[in-house]
Amino acid sequence: MKNEHTFSAADASRVPLATLAQHVRQSLLQIAQYAQSGVGNESQIDTIARTTTKLLDCYILSGHSEQLELAVEPVSLGSVLQDVLHELTPIAKQHDCTMQFVSAGASQLVATNRAFAHAAFLSLGHSFIEAIHTDNPAERTIIFASRQYGGNQTAGVFSPDVTLNARALRQIRMLAGTATQQSGVVPGSSSGIIVADALLNRTNNQLYASKFQNTPGLAAAFIKNKQMQLV
Repeated sequence: MKNEHTFSAADASRVPLATLAQHVRQSLLQIAQYAQSGVGNESQIDTIARTTTKLLDCYILSGHSEQLELAVEPVSLGSVLQDVLHELTPIAKQHDCTMQFVSAGASQLVATNRAFAHAAFLSLGHSFIEAIHTDNPAERTIIFASRQYGGNQTAGVFSPDVTLNARALRQIRMLAGTATQQSGVVPGSSSGIIVADALLNRTNNQLYASKFQNTPGLAAAFIKNKQMQLV
């Protein structure tokens, strides 16, 4: 069941101001540390810079979402998740994380805005990468999953090392608009979750705590497009 605590448009409008400086600062510090220590190579620095640029695009989109008229189109959630996984693979490798895409059952097109869905799951996936701190290689994995559930098509991000429940998600949402998005229930920055929630909220979707094959994570349910179906 979806979390009853909603994320308002007012919350979404102030997300970028709080999160933009946080992620830019963190990325610049990483680049500076690589440059000073001589440990990082050009490829690693380029990966950080490119990923940060993509995340900034997500933040900017969430900040201006109320001013945009969104086009609703038939979208394959599986395709969106696979594109996101591909884009995040370089930064995941730097964090020694593995990622996989899983589609459970027949996949049906949904009615949503592809750009917003892509930005939301890119932001969410990056937040999960940052949150993984275990030394157990078997748990340093992230699953991007799409499945049918409760009459809807759902998509989510899951990891055995990122413990999330409805209460934790409420606490993260309360951080929206604060100077830093650090949550005691999710190691690392929670700003990516906040931005993803804002983007999905704009398309009348909402993140909720879920599990995929007993692995905890966050998902969103989308209305199926009844005119088209993928098998």
